[in-house]
Amino acid sequence: MQCFADELAHLAGRDPFDYLLDLIGPPRILNLNGADYPNYGASYKTYPIDTGRLRRVLELVAEKSGLAKRKPGDGTGWGIAVHRSFVTYVATVGAGRSEREGELQIPHVDMRSMPD
Repeated sequence: MQCFADELAHLAGRDPFDYLLDLIGPPRILNLNGADYPNYGASYKTYPIDTGRLRRVLELVAEKSGLAKRKPGDGTGWGIAVHRSFVTYVATVGAGRSEREGELQIPHVDMRSMPD
């Protein structure tokens, strides 16, 4: 899913990090009344789906890694992903570098989470 968001950002001529923040939208609690989503067996009242927390963990990993503000070029780039899993919010930033034709190096990966 995050790769698709990245492709959309590139097609739109947008920064992938900023585009992902726009896709998440403003902080809010999602209303899943009537939806068949198990929430890992946890109560939505206790563990709601909070887009504000999703945004914050994304911003945190970008800030702490320093990678989200670096621009790709010269065979280098980065990828960023955010997800809510098992009622925890997680985000990852990874740097990639093409050393030689067909050889990819991953010199840095930074992950953050925001458990309840």
